[in-house]
Amino acid sequence: MKMEQALALQVDQDRCDFFKYYSYERADFLGAGCCAAVYKAKFLRETKRDFTGEIVVKVHECSDSPKLEAARSEQSKLDKLKDCALINKKIAYFEDLSIGKAYLVLEYAGEKNLSTFVEERTVAGRKLDYVEVEQLTHQLLRAVLHCHGAKIAHRDLRPDNLVVSQSEDGVEMSLKLIDFNVAWDLEKSEQIQGSTGVKEWSAPEMY
Repeated sequence: MKMEQALALQVDQDRCDFFKYYSYERADFLGAGCCAAVYKAKFLRETKRDFTGEIVVKVHECSDSPKLEAARSEQSKLDKLKDCALINKKIAYFEDLSIGKAYLVLEYAGEKNLSTFVEERTVAGRKLDYVEVEQLTHQLLRAVLHCHGAKIAHRDLRPDNLVVSQSEDGVEMSLKLIDFNVAWDLEKSEQIQGSTGVKEWSAPEMY
């Protein structure tokens, strides 16, 4: 499946406006959810925009109107959150409706989500200490506060959607909030409809 999906992206790149503007070093398949496949790439040169470096490309299947609207909705929410360094930054968004795909291009936030980071530290016998937990909690609350200030409800807060990193000296912890696929724009409707996300990480009143 990994090779097939990577090959599919390679074929799509020849027909997508985004990849006509940039050169990339690789297209590593990172994973797939219910709405999109995710790839990591790296720009070799910049021509149209002021960004170079590693990126993530979310390839949305937009074979029908609801799926296309979902892709457009996610990128519009990220536009509203672009000023917060604790939230994964959107770089570009392109559609190729001739093949039913939308491409959401994001900064590469890092290799490890909080679940993986905690698991590796636990196996190594080095659980998170109080200071590290305090740093991550403070950053998460700031990210959520920024979302709510922009009238965006994330609706899927869990360790898998928190990318974390640590400074080389091990003193500072950094966090980024990712994946706004099921987020809700409260400016469009203050009444959030339906339940979403992972049940084990959802508020009790959602069920």
